[in-house]
Amino acid sequence: MSDPKIDDYQILKYLQGSSTPEETENILKWLAKSEENRDTYFQLKALWHAYKNNFEKDQLYLENSLLNYRARITPVKKVSFFSIAFSRFISAFFAPNQSGVATKNIRDN
Repeated sequence: MSDPKIDDYQILKYLQGSSTPEETENILKWLAKSEENRDTYFQLKALWHAYKNNFEKDQLYLENSLLNYRARITPVKKVSFFSIAFSRFISAFFAPNQSGVATKNIRDN
């Protein structure tokens, strides 16, 4: 069997854990073949980790930015129990007569 030809895509797939068992076996054989292959692998692995970490930080930053933006465009109104009870009391006390019954002022007589 000839030595497998490994490209960057196959190494990245291996690093992501999405390579097939056959692809994984080919990567391991390729790594065992030479020091140059291992150097190539570790350089690509370092780049992959750097990109992955930055990508995760960027994703977190983006999510936080979106949350902050949404909070600004849809502010949450915080209302205390006291303010609700007080506003109901005031509206009930000062609201016009809703019963539909005409009230007669005593002075009108």
